Amino acid sequence: MSCRVCVIGLGGSGNKVVERMSGIAQDGLSVVAINTDARALEETSASMKMQIAPSLTNGLGAGGDSEVGRKAAQEDIVKITALCMDVSLVVLVVGLGGGTGTGGAPVILEAARQAGAMTLCFATLPFSFEGVQRKAQADRAVPLLNKVADALILIPNDRLSEFVGEAEVSESFDKVNRVLAKGVSSIAKMLIQPGFINLDFSDLCKVVRSSGGICTFGYGQGQGKNRAQDALSELLNGPLVDGGEVLSSARSLLVSIVGGDDLTLKDISSVMASVTASVSSSCNVSMGTVVDSAWKGKLGVTVVTSEKWISGDTEEQSVDVVLDAVEAEGVHESFDDRIDTRKQAASTAKSTRKKKAARMQEKLTIKQAGMDRFKGAAPSILDGEDGDIPTYIRRGIRLEK
Repeated sequence: MSCRVCVIGLGGSGNKVVERMSGIAQDGLSVVAINTDARALEETSASMKMQIAPSLTNGLGAGGDSEVGRKAAQEDIVKITALCMDVSLVVLVVGLGGGTGTGGAPVILEAARQAGAMTLCFATLPFSFEGVQRKAQADRAVPLLNKVADALILIPNDRLSEFVGEAEVSESFDKVNRVLAKGVSSIAKMLIQPGFINLDFSDLCKVVRSSGGICTFGYGQGQGKNRAQDALSELLNGPLVDGGEVLSSARSLLVSIVGGDDLTLKDISSVMASVTASVSSSCNVSMGTVVDSAWKGKLGVTVVTSEKWISGDTEEQSVDVVLDAVEAEGVHESFDDRIDTRKQAASTAKSTRKKKAARMQEKLTIKQAGMDRFKGAAPSILDGEDGDIPTYIRRGIRLEK
């Protein structure tokens, strides 16, 4: 059965990313821009566009109010659900911190799930220079997305500050959008198109779900004779993987290699040798390849990685239970604070288990009951037989020693 993927760019940031994907002609892939802002939609070159709740916002944006964004998505929930029908996977790209994207993203993801699609969400966290209010609003949205998305990848824009350098704000955002568009396109290709070694959405979910909800990804591309080395250099030196530091501490890693008909096993071997050399021997690694004739002479490498690997009854799972309970009570933390809280909760859980072990009773003394306890009691006579005498004795059965 073929996999149909729908990539939705929600709000201003999401629209900009999918705009860069709209020229991709690929069977099984549709790209849609959704926004409350009619003017922003008009200016985007996305091949498919959907304006939501025009009467609620009068064709304007949500004004940075996430509640308006949530109501806007709910107002047109029927159209959104219809968009996701007969789709295998919905990839939602959204920038958190604003109104339409932050408020509407959980609603759209839930609609996609109700339509029977799996859901993957790429969510960017605001630059520090965007202000405290946008950061707080983004942090409040993270646990909501975690609950409704099958897989969630969070991308802190601050990691890209070195990448954008001294560029102006508009150029900085443009560079971020280009990186995101390439990464999303590569993952969509991985799920749709066959290769020498295939990966599917369950492989992606295995990495993301085992991360405890915090993942990042990186991308590198090369061309020509040294395409593999160039792609690796761009990936390993890129800001999304913090110059390779993220890979060195990775507990789980998914690698997707995209190439043309001229992709060789030597290319694949070279990429994987360098990537695996950057991670620890205990890292859980999954990899796959995609062959696309349009990529002749080129090679792209995408990685999805996490610093956690949660399986079975582990300490990290206990930490997640603690955090889920905190979030359920309405106490929301920043992205950075969540990591600190996880470490603190892990330490507390470990200490608690030690205390419980110390309190455990090592030996339980039980006094054996003697026959004298029933001395003087009336025998249990039934059909002329004394029921207090064991059956094998009453019936003369000999037991083998």
